[in-house]
Amino acid sequence: LDRRINFIPTDYKTMRHIPAYESFVRERYERCLDLYLCPRFERNRLNIDPESLVPKLPSANELRPYPTTVGVTYFGHTGRVRALAISPTGELLASGGDDQIVRIWEVDTGRCLATYNVKRLLG
Repeated sequence: LDRRINFIPTDYKTMRHIPAYESFVRERYERCLDLYLCPRFERNRLNIDPESLVPKLPSANELRPYPTTVGVTYFGHTGRVRALAISPTGELLASGGDDQIVRIWEVDTGRCLATYNVKRLLG
């Protein structure tokens, strides 16, 4: 056999005992530390005031979930009104209450168009 280098294989117990790997683990560890501790670019931190990120909330008076003015008043039920239903067109309103009467109202004017006594219908 024609070999350039006279190489005789040697048996080593572990990879770290091979002479080429003598300081391999240490060098790899230090390289990883360098990459971890020294980023490749410097990040500029933004100078933002945390208070400026909080939105300005309206006052409690502006957050009322109900209207404060009366547009139309519907008179007719003698007890509490327990149920309301609006027609798909938004023109009619049905209300039912403790007086066991269902009334059909015209939404724009507040005029009662029909009255149904539910107690008498149910028996």
